[in-house]
Amino acid sequence: MPGNFKKEDLRVVKTRKALFNALTALLGRRTFAKISVFDICAEALVSRTAFYAHFKDKYELLELWLNVTREHVAKEMADLSVTEIGIRACALFRERFNIIERLLKDADREQMNIMLRFVASSCGLLGGQAVVSNFLAGGIFYVVYTQTLENRNASDEEIILAVSNVYRLTRAIADMS
Repeated sequence: MPGNFKKEDLRVVKTRKALFNALTALLGRRTFAKISVFDICAEALVSRTAFYAHFKDKYELLELWLNVTREHVAKEMADLSVTEIGIRACALFRERFNIIERLLKDADREQMNIMLRFVASSCGLLGGQAVVSNFLAGGIFYVVYTQTLENRNASDEEIILAVSNVYRLTRAIADMS
């Protein structure tokens, strides 16, 4: 075994998995704002002490949960064509609509900042230009936000077109700089 290889403690893995699953289950029933650390611990069958040994608060859990979710989706889509990615993204949006809606509804500033950082890091595809990536992230976030909270009946084509337009606009801005 190489000297720099760290084997993660299975108890840590098991606890984090239980907390992630609990957060997912709770988001299926209520908004993030209405979920407490106590609720997460009760759902996960984990003590509050164990929770705080892993996370400083529910926001830190949310941020890691979003990042792990992004990594999982990225691996799933790694070998897909652009068209297949669009189709899969819409399918994921539809499958997780209730969770997305509950993440956005009643969101406080800290939660919105976490979600914007998540989208921005997911959009780091413009050569490391942070301002442009943040602009793209904000645009995509706005599209998802409006589709989720204001227009539940948007077709996949409308969502893909809106995101494509944001991407093209962002790309044009990046090319001008």
